Amino acid sequence: MKIGTGQAQTVGSNKTVIASEAGTVKFKIYDTNYSDNSGKFEVFVIHIPAATFPSQPTDIAKED
Repeated sequence: MKIGTGQAQTVGSNKTVIASEAGTVKFKIYDTNYSDNSGKFEVFVIHIPAATFPSQPTDIAKED
């Protein structure tokens, strides 16, 4: 997977990625044996705007 001009990274089952830059999301499948292909795979992309997150970390008091 690659986002924008960032470094490509390997993703797999249940992988969460937080983008360090904006850009097009690209997925590439490495397959050298086409004769055994069957089934499917699913990719879910959720875009959460950066403005949703505070600019500075916030301390949250823990209740006992």
